[in-house]
Amino acid sequence: TIMMSSFFLENEPVHILRAGNKTARKFLSDKIKINIQYILILYSLPVIINAIFVQEFLLITLLFIPVQLALVSFAICLKYSSYKPNTNLLGNNIAFSIIAMLSAVPYFLPVAAIFAIVYFFRAEKNLKKYLHD
Repeated sequence: TIMMSSFFLENEPVHILRAGNKTARKFLSDKIKINIQYILILYSLPVIINAIFVQEFLLITLLFIPVQLALVSFAICLKYSSYKPNTNLLGNNIAFSIIAMLSAVPYFLPVAAIFAIVYFFRAEKNLKKYLHD
């Protein structure tokens, strides 16, 4: 997931952003849905195998995919909350790394999901400038 999030450090030009002619909410939702599918395809088999063979850690195994989904959603929303065409977002890497590390601690598991929701609304507001909602 952290490697996948590195794809969200560079902003595309505005004409690529507008290519689908979507609203900001629809654009973000579609982007998140596609990446959730990638995560599910990537992690389903290892999680199933781990759940079968290492049943002592079944709860941790079952929480792994939701945490990864929240992290990738947060990475997408973080990118578009500070979107400026044709720029790099190296500062976002620090914020994402902190949230990713917090997600490894059991007490902080929901942090990624909470930040994903908060940043979704920030991203939607920021994208409205470029998508002319």
